[in-house]
Amino acid sequence: MATFAAALATFPSAPDQVPIHWTRGVADGFAPKAVGLFLIPALAVILYGLAHLPSNGHEPIWAAIRLSTAAFHAALASVILAAAWGYPAPTYIVGVLVGGVLLTAGWLAPQVSQGWVVGVRTPWTLRSDAVWRRTHAMARPVFLLGGLIVIGAAIAAPAAVGRIIGAVLLTSAAVLTAASYAHSVQERRKHRT
Repeated sequence: MATFAAALATFPSAPDQVPIHWTRGVADGFAPKAVGLFLIPALAVILYGLAHLPSNGHEPIWAAIRLSTAAFHAALASVILAAAWGYPAPTYIVGVLVGGVLLTAGWLAPQVSQGWVVGVRTPWTLRSDAVWRRTHAMARPVFLLGGLIVIGAAIAAPAAVGRIIGAVLLTSAAVLTAASYAHSVQERRKHRT
């Protein structure tokens, strides 16, 4: 709600076009001020509300998801508000935020129970609880390492962080998809013998 209040306070004096995207520290994407100032706070409220859906006894996981989502969106909205006020946007912060989300996902991954909302959802993990558990145990180091790489890149090479985020996300998805398939094959072999 604080981001909505800040957006409301900023709205009258904000320029008609607000920067919402930066490449190498230079604003290169703009939106009308109503969209630029209120889209991220609105998304935060929607996602926070969705995270309050019934949690099937996994309240600590959902609480961590709510907290990390709220922190991510509040920081992102702050970057946009700072740019609207004329301050240089600390674009490295987006990389740090994405890295933080990956660290949170890595920490929580082994605790996530099988389902359709949160987790590594492949045909193989959704078919087998054992494959789900093994894949999510592997997701912890994959996401933790990815989060550290992204945070390091955001600090050391902010101009390249967008490409590094993309590479980390694609690599993580490929590794975990392949792992879930391999775990599924192992599981089928175990049941045949």
